[in-house]
Amino acid sequence: MIARLRFQKYCVGNRPLSAFLLTFLLLTACKDDKKADPVPVSTTTANTVTVPCADILVNTTWANVEPDSSKFDYIIACQIDVMSGVLTIAPGVRIRFDGPDASLRTEGSGGLAATGTAAQPITFESGQTVRGAWAGLRFNSRNVANTLAYARVRHAGSKDMSFGAQGKAGVVVYNGGRLKMTNSRIETCAGHGLIIDQSATYTASADFTGNVIRDCELHPVVMTFKFLNVWNNTNRLTGNGEPGVRIYIDGLALADNVRVPDLGVPLHIFESVDFADGNLTLDPGVTMAFAPGKYLKVTDGTLTAVGTAAKPITLQGVQAGQGTWIGLHMGSSGLNRLDHCVVEGGGSARAQGSAGTGSIVVGISARAGRLSISNTTVRNSLGFGIHKAATTVFTTATMTYANNQLGDVGTY
Repeated sequence: MIARLRFQKYCVGNRPLSAFLLTFLLLTACKDDKKADPVPVSTTTANTVTVPCADILVNTTWANVEPDSSKFDYIIACQIDVMSGVLTIAPGVRIRFDGPDASLRTEGSGGLAATGTAAQPITFESGQTVRGAWAGLRFNSRNVANTLAYARVRHAGSKDMSFGAQGKAGVVVYNGGRLKMTNSRIETCAGHGLIIDQSATYTASADFTGNVIRDCELHPVVMTFKFLNVWNNTNRLTGNGEPGVRIYIDGLALADNVRVPDLGVPLHIFESVDFADGNLTLDPGVTMAFAPGKYLKVTDGTLTAVGTAAKPITLQGVQAGQGTWIGLHMGSSGLNRLDHCVVEGGGSARAQGSAGTGSIVVGISARAGRLSISNTTVRNSLGFGIHKAATTVFTTATMTYANNQLGDVGTY
């Protein structure tokens, strides 16, 4: 303001301003500029409670002690473990976590019931609005009270709370733990958004609904195949560093019947999957993307992958290109079916026990395999598009092939 006035002609009409008036204007400008500066606002009040660094051993309630919703009700600056009893957090509570070791965890028989409302959500966050400012929430107990409803978890993921299994995340369900999470948000976390460990307690399909996981550094969700049954497309996963749900353990080694729903994002699979028995069903719109050197093998049981023209099912590599994963290998004599699918980028090598090389291989060891395939595109294989044993029961209709290095269909 002063610099701008310095280059102006100090006049009103044709009359110069008096020195007194000029001084008044300059001082007023300085005063107004000072008023425009942002004034730091405290996020705590006399009502804010600093939580002692001690385990919680009995039923405890954290009430909404601060009526101003822009202020924090509680501050946690360490690891707090709920060892027994249930910690109940009232609607509208805001908790500030200070430092990379700050976290809230359930252990032993302890439980955490954080049930907010649409009008009064419960917030777990940091005073620093950056990824990884605090550790996060971990559910390591099987207490049925473990709940996040209308809750927000922000800026977490400073440290690995899965003991090296899958890395950092805002929320971790670990080592037999359980959690019901509905209408909640995990956002702006270092590492992943949510990790569900392979040993977590199985929950019903309604136990993860209406959630948003966004703006996390890596994958929004990390889980095993068996937990896809408890996830559904009411959850929105958007704007994360990795666009897919990471599948990290072969959860189909036993006689599991598994249905894979369309989550609206790809499944990123970093372990080879050997489906030993049961039925594997892929819903229309599902995309399964495999890491280099990995495969989906159906040794027994039945694979049903029936998409539509509008929502095809896609099996591909995490990386685009020719031969970026091993492929789909079929040894099952069940009524395996692919319809309205895209299978691409396989053929990088042979799956264990398989004699064929291609994006699709039918026949594993002494198993001839069986497959009905129609309305499907097979492309960009480093081997054959489809490589089948001579004794395979194999039918095709309305196929499209492209850029398969050894040929579209081969027999061994």
